[in-house]
Amino acid sequence: MGVLNGVILRWLGGWWFRRRLRWCGAGEVPVAEVRLVYVYQDLVQSLPLLLLALCQTALYAGPAAAHLAGAGWGVLMLLFTVWSCVVSYRAACSFAVNQRRARWWFLQLPLAGYALLMAGAALA
Repeated sequence: MGVLNGVILRWLGGWWFRRRLRWCGAGEVPVAEVRLVYVYQDLVQSLPLLLLALCQTALYAGPAAAHLAGAGWGVLMLLFTVWSCVVSYRAACSFAVNQRRARWWFLQLPLAGYALLMAGAALA
C-alpha cells in the first residue's frame, strides 16, 4: 500500500504543485521536473515522520505506549511541516514565477491552512 500511496501522492502532489506554478506565472513547465521538485520538498516533512515512526516502533511495545511517551514530538514535527512550506516556496522561486504570487500560493496559504488545522485539533 505504501508504494501505491507514494505513486498517487507523487502524481497528485506534482499536479497540484504544477497548477500553483502556473497560477504564479511560470507558464508551461516540464511535468517530470515539477514532480521531482515536489517529491524532494515533500521529503522535508515526510522523512522525519517516517524516521519517528520507525524509532517508536523499535522502542515501544505498541501504538498506545508510543503515543503516551512521545507527546513532545508533535511540536518538532510541526517545525518540519513549516520548514517544508519554506522549502516549497524556495523551490517554486527556482522557476520563472511572480514572487508575490508564489509567496501566497506556496508559503502563506499553506501555513494558514496548517494553522487552521492545528487550531481545529486543539479545540476538538
